[in-house]
Amino acid sequence: MTVTEEQRLARIEADIAVIKAMLAERCVIRGQRIDALDVRVSALEDAEQQRKGGKLVLTALMAAAGVAGGLASKLWPLIWGR
Repeated sequence: MTVTEEQRLARIEADIAVIKAMLAERCVIRGQRIDALDVRVSALEDAEQQRKGGKLVLTALMAAAGVAGGLASKLWPLIWGR
């Protein structure tokens, strides 16, 4: 029983259709994973911005405390007469 060219072509086309379906399914799955990763990256970026903001506030507070301490040490003798 020999296989005709049309039968071989039909089998190849069927194989190609199966492969296309598999690739389409994989593309959908990859797209969903990429979307989930985008959400996670956005959350991490937001957390990093909050951390930077907190660090900036802490630095400003430390600078203000240093200035207040410096002023207090200079003005203390003037106020209390030493």
